[in-house]
Amino acid sequence: MEFPPLVENYLSFCRYRIQYEKEHTLDLSASTWFYPTTLLPLADLMSAAGQSLKYKPPSNVNARGYLSFITGNPPRKKSATFIPIVLAERLDDTYIDQIYELVCKKGEHNINQENAIKYIIGELVANIDEHSKCNRSIFMAQMYTKLNFLEATFFDNGVTIGGSFREAGISAEMNDAKCIVEATKGKSTKPEGGRGRGLPSTIKILKALKSDIVVVSGKGAVYLNGTDKYLKGDTEYRLDESLELHGTLISFRLHTPIPSINIYEDGYL
Repeated sequence: MEFPPLVENYLSFCRYRIQYEKEHTLDLSASTWFYPTTLLPLADLMSAAGQSLKYKPPSNVNARGYLSFITGNPPRKKSATFIPIVLAERLDDTYIDQIYELVCKKGEHNINQENAIKYIIGELVANIDEHSKCNRSIFMAQMYTKLNFLEATFFDNGVTIGGSFREAGISAEMNDAKCIVEATKGKSTKPEGGRGRGLPSTIKILKALKSDIVVVSGKGAVYLNGTDKYLKGDTEYRLDESLELHGTLISFRLHTPIPSINIYEDGYL
C-alpha cells in the first residue's frame, strides 16, 4: 500500500523505533535523509534515552551532518532555510516571521499570507498548551526550495487527543482515529461544552493554502488533503501497538507559492 509522504515519514520513524526496541541500538546507518515528520519524534526518542542510547549514525555524510547539526541547538540565522528543534512555547514572532519569509515570494510582503501563517502557528501552540497536559512539546521546520514546499512538525508527549476525550468523558467508545476526526471538526473537551475553534479553523486555513496535513495521536492517524496530490480527500488510519504514538504529532506541508487568503474576511474563522 502506498502512503502519502507525510504518513510515510511517520512510518519511517516507527520503523526506527521498532528496530531500536528490538535490538536496543538505534541504527540509522542506512538513512540518507530525514524529514521533520520523521526527525522530530526520533529526536525526542534519542533525548529520552540520554546517555544510555546505543547509536549507529547515518553512513551518508549529508544525512549524518544534518542530523548532528539540527539536533545540536544551531544558532538562529535569518537566512537559514530551517527552524531548528525548539520548544513550542518558545516560538516567538522572530521564528514565525522566519517561517513566513521562507514560504512567501522573495521581495514581496503579503499581509494576508503573513496573518494566515501567524494564526496557524499560534493556534497549534495554544492547542498543545490547553489540551495535551504534556511535559515536553517541540517544533521544527525545513524549507525544500528545489521541491517547493516547507514541512513543519509539532510533537508533544501528552495525553493524546483520544486520551483527552476519554478523560473528559466524551465518546469513550470511539477509537483514536475517530477522536482525531472529531477534534478536527470542532468537538471540544471544554467544560462549557463549546466547540473548539482552533484546530478546525487551522485545518481549514491549511487546506486553503493547498497544504496536506497528518495528525497522529495514540493509536490513530488522519491524513487531511488540501492539495491535488496523493490521495483524494481525507483518510483515517487505525494503528496497532507497534505504530502507536505516545503523544500527538501534527505535521503539514506548505506547497509554494502559497495562495493569498484573508482569514478574517473570507469565512475561515
